Amino acid sequence: MWSDNAAQVDLLGYEDLLAEIVDLAVDSTLQPLTIGAFADWGAGKSTLLNLVADELRARDVVVVEFSPWLVEGYDDVKSCLLGAVIDEIEAAQDPATAGDKVKGLLGSLRRRVDWLRLAKMGANAVIPFAGVGIDVLEKVLTSDTEDVARMSASSTVSRGFHREFEDLVAAADVDSVVVLIDDLDRCLPDQVIETLEAIRLFLSTKGTAFVIAADERLVRDAVRRRYEAAAAVEVDLPQEYLEKLVHVPLRIPPLARPDTESYCNLLVAERILDEDAFGKVLGAARAIRATGDLQVSCNVGIVRDALAPDLLPAELEAEFALVEQVIGPLASGLKGNPRQIKRYLNTLDLRRRTAARRSLPVDELDDTSGAVTSASATLTSNLPDDDYPDCHDRDDGSCEAPCTGCVVAVAARRYGGSQVARGFSRYPLDAHASALGRSCWQVCRTVRCDVSSFR
Repeated sequence: MWSDNAAQVDLLGYEDLLAEIVDLAVDSTLQPLTIGAFADWGAGKSTLLNLVADELRARDVVVVEFSPWLVEGYDDVKSCLLGAVIDEIEAAQDPATAGDKVKGLLGSLRRRVDWLRLAKMGANAVIPFAGVGIDVLEKVLTSDTEDVARMSASSTVSRGFHREFEDLVAAADVDSVVVLIDDLDRCLPDQVIETLEAIRLFLSTKGTAFVIAADERLVRDAVRRRYEAAAAVEVDLPQEYLEKLVHVPLRIPPLARPDTESYCNLLVAERILDEDAFGKVLGAARAIRATGDLQVSCNVGIVRDALAPDLLPAELEAEFALVEQVIGPLASGLKGNPRQIKRYLNTLDLRRRTAARRSLPVDELDDTSGAVTSASATLTSNLPDDDYPDCHDRDDGSCEAPCTGCVVAVAARRYGGSQVARGFSRYPLDAHASALGRSCWQVCRTVRCDVSSFR
């Protein structure tokens, strides 16, 4: 089984995206800069941010990792973001060398954050004190009269904070402050806008950069909902809003079939091999990708060469063989989404464990029946109904070429995993596809006849 949490090791081949984001973020001639890392849910955005954070810290950059989703409904998102940035800048200072100016600015900015949090509480007075601790109230109530007069004017809150924050970044012992914002597309529309406004109004100064990882469609939808009246008149308002805020949009592409196969093989290798051996395999995969070769960067041959003179573990070789058998429907049906691929493999693993407890021969890889049974059964529970349309009933030949995934999914839905497996073990699927050389519906029709003879 594999964890669904963000990874700390790059198995997805994100080296180029990582280098682009880091180089842009630390370029002082471009700051303040906002970078958008846009992709669908499950595409590896959080993993990419983890890699970016590690690389930036290696360059002695102040990194602020923030998820508005974790504080939504508990505290004011805008205040939490501002407070997190101030905390990280303060942590980067040497108390012995930090000057009075830096200390004074840190204290003043903290009081401003407290006032913002209190103002938010006042705006939501129907739930008094929600998200505001006694310590915040005490600090606000014991502030100097001059502070109260200076900070209570809402018209000057953002302008005053912005000015003092700019002074802090210039005076503090930091080269750059990079804020990584994750899970924005999981938030309610109001929280999305609050986070974006905090960047635009309070934090966007010289020496800062922001990386926003989100599903671009959901951010646009949040803008549309927040400014519903204006969006009804201005059709492109959500897109224009996003373009004004995000200076460099980078879109994470889905995994192609070679990348999907490499990713699956790296997942099983990471699980089976020890740390040193897997390091060799991962290094070999990165070396292949660095050549610009768009083919598979991790398979049984590559791993065998990477581990030489040590032998390839039999368990790993068997897992590679299974990946090779299921990669067709997996790559075509899950649209190159890493999270869905992990869930597919986890479901397949659970099915194999269940079969093992029932003494079913699912791992007899010299007979394709076991693997196809598991694959087709997994497909019937994992793939959306519209991933493989009714092309088996389509007589117009609109499918361009025989599709292994289409055949497996359609036949599995129609006849169930065991019948499909028995039919394919006697009549290999690839032989059907290559021999016919026709469209999917013809292959499906042929498989239907073969399978029905075994029912």
